[in-house]
Amino acid sequence: MPENGRGSEAPRRSQAPESFEAFAQASQRRLYRTAYLLCGDPDTARDLTQTTLAKLFQHWRRASAADHIEAYARTVLTRTYLAERRRRLRDMLAHSRPDPRSAPDHTDLRVTLISALAKLPPRARAMVVLRYWEDQSVESV
Repeated sequence: MPENGRGSEAPRRSQAPESFEAFAQASQRRLYRTAYLLCGDPDTARDLTQTTLAKLFQHWRRASAADHIEAYARTVLTRTYLAERRRRLRDMLAHSRPDPRSAPDHTDLRVTLISALAKLPPRARAMVVLRYWEDQSVESV
């Protein structure tokens, strides 16, 4: 390995394709370092590195035929990271509730109600809130 730690950038077509195990051992640290810089979390970086290596193993014939196998691996890593981020964002948006403030704005009414509630003693305020805002029955209040 060169002293700069970045690996050889020479094309791999002229050389015999190396085995996946040898590639994984030689590049695992670099892939982890890149994954950590992308996500900033050591556990997520480990998962991302393992997912990348699994994808490379699955398509090793195509990956080993690439001109620059290190660049190919970094591309797989980056695309895997971006796909995971998109999936998490999509899941988060799908499971979040709509913002209740997106309803029509009745600021005047809200201010009037808040000030009227503030004038009530604490127990009466709790009863009004539970009965009318929380829609509980008279018996439960």
